[in-house]
Amino acid sequence: MDKSNVFEVNAERGLSREQVRKARFSGQINTSVKPPSKSIKKIIVTNTFTYFNFVFAVIATLLCLVGSIRDITFLPIIIANTLIGIVQEIRAKLTLDRLNILNAPSASVVRDGVEKKVSAEWLVLNDVVIFRAGNQIPADAKVLSGEVSVNEALLTGEADEIKKKPGDKLMSGSFIVSGECRAQLIAVGADSYISQLTLQAKKIKVKEQSEIIRSLNRYRNYPNWRFLIRAAFLLRAGWRASRGSVSGSSSHRHDSRRPLPTFQCRACYLLDEASAKEGPPS
Repeated sequence: MDKSNVFEVNAERGLSREQVRKARFSGQINTSVKPPSKSIKKIIVTNTFTYFNFVFAVIATLLCLVGSIRDITFLPIIIANTLIGIVQEIRAKLTLDRLNILNAPSASVVRDGVEKKVSAEWLVLNDVVIFRAGNQIPADAKVLSGEVSVNEALLTGEADEIKKKPGDKLMSGSFIVSGECRAQLIAVGADSYISQLTLQAKKIKVKEQSEIIRSLNRYRNYPNWRFLIRAAFLLRAGWRASRGSVSGSSSHRHDSRRPLPTFQCRACYLLDEASAKEGPPS
């Protein structure tokens, strides 16, 4: 909010009805902020449709296609990991949504020389508010008259009481311990200190990624075509092995007295053969 909107106000008279109307029309009102928060639907979608899950879904699909159902025992672990991530993020969201540092439902304001009780959300910039012992300050203010002792432990962690005299600033969210004063609101709504603090506390941070996720991201950002070619060999080998057939081009490499290689052995054999043909890795 532009500081040029703050002007001198008479501590005994406060704002007039017309000044209050103009302030409300200009949006200079002490409305509480609503920080951005993921919906439960978005949390489920972002935790389910990940590159990590995509890779294992493709692997599970290929294994099912070649008939190796017993080799997809890793799938329950992937599902459990996804569910744990969803539950943890939803719990964190609900906890942050309940976080509310400011708890001042009403305030005593002076308008046209008359003291009246109004909702804290109906206070406007430059309003003259009377603070007494036990009150929580709903918006940043400047002391005009009187003296008070303030506890700012909720904001700064400092438990000592702080004396506030005319000209000193009162931070929103702090409590009046003793005394009485009249103060002019100099920052309301999203511009107040308590609103900025709430936004920082509820800010959604990027998750720390594990080493396996970082490795998968490298494959996603820099596609490895050799990996795709070898995956095609693996699918072909598994498909033929599931039908009980052996490729004629590779049967002469095996001793006829030895048993037919299993799906895994044959796949490894073909991968090694493909790597030998490609040459050493660059």
